[in-house]
Amino acid sequence: MGNATVGALVWQRDSTLRLSLDRTDLWDLRPVDSLSGDNFRFSWVKEHIRQKNYLPVQKKLDWPYDMNPAPSKIPGAAIEFPLEQIGTPTQVRLYLNNALCEADWADGTQMQTFVHATEPIGWFVFRNLKTPIEPSIITPVYNKTKPDGSLDPVFGTRSAPIGLSTRKSGS
Repeated sequence: MGNATVGALVWQRDSTLRLSLDRTDLWDLRPVDSLSGDNFRFSWVKEHIRQKNYLPVQKKLDWPYDMNPAPSKIPGAAIEFPLEQIGTPTQVRLYLNNALCEADWADGTQMQTFVHATEPIGWFVFRNLKTPIEPSIITPVYNKTKPDGSLDPVFGTRSAPIGLSTRKSGS
């Protein structure tokens, strides 16, 4: 659910209820040499198409996306709620008319979440919680390497290492 600026995806991940959060304006727009300069114009592409020599276009405009982290869409964060204390939801509904997501549990616990129609904010609320649950804020890991030790845009070569953030009990 979302409003063209922010969005939330509600789903169960292992033993947590996860709200994956995103914004349309989260982009890594660091300059990339191959995506600038004299050859970064449509007339240059058209000329290579006319000459039936598209490989230089691929090398300049396609291949960098496989080798560089930018430019690319950056994922947002997530909020996770542990389900160990309350169990798996028995029913989840998404109402399209008002973009409201509701989840119900067997013990009477209810959760509602939605994204505001015009503002870049959203809410969640739990009702009838018998046991307190503490959410965790999860941020993407941008500097993770692949199992073979290499880096790529998917596994991350961002400039700043950003990892898991959680709120400590009582803080």
